[in-house]
Amino acid sequence: MLDFIINIDRTILYWIQDTLQCAFCDKFFVIATYFGEKGIFWIATAILLAAFPKTRKIGITVMWAIGISFLMSQIVIKGLVGRIRPFEYFNYDTALMLIKIPLDSSFPSSHSCVSFAAATAIILHNRKFGIPAVIIAILVAASRMYLFVHYPSDVLVGTLLGITVAVLAFIIIDRIIKKSEMKKQQKEAL
Repeated sequence: MLDFIINIDRTILYWIQDTLQCAFCDKFFVIATYFGEKGIFWIATAILLAAFPKTRKIGITVMWAIGISFLMSQIVIKGLVGRIRPFEYFNYDTALMLIKIPLDSSFPSSHSCVSFAAATAIILHNRKFGIPAVIIAILVAASRMYLFVHYPSDVLVGTLLGITVAVLAFIIIDRIIKKSEMKKQQKEAL
């Protein structure tokens, strides 16, 4: 089964390299991948959303989603699985790498996980803000394969984990806020 997944991963990665690789795409995907770097873009987005009363609930949900997805993907799962990165596995010429070579393991893609956690949390609350967030998350995920630092299966699992965490964060935060509002209304009624 593992050989089957590796063969699919290899086929997709080399198709991406053979089909898309060009000077424009090199620059484009380097920029795209930085939207997922250390979650800084998503953290800033969450803080900005939380700063305004009208979007505070979205910001709080995004913060929870990215925090939990980072812990799950980067700390827990990567530490347990320890999968080597595709450029190592396929003996890719590291001199051709367009970004700094990642030193941690490959599975799952934390860039994809955190990006989709944030984008999903946003789109669950607000389509207008969510659609651009999902587009950015897709570009971040695609960049990880284009840059040969993640297998497609890493990106797929990271994406699914991020979406799952965001949905759970959305449900939990929604319930907490509704309980808080009910208690506030009960106090005001007294």
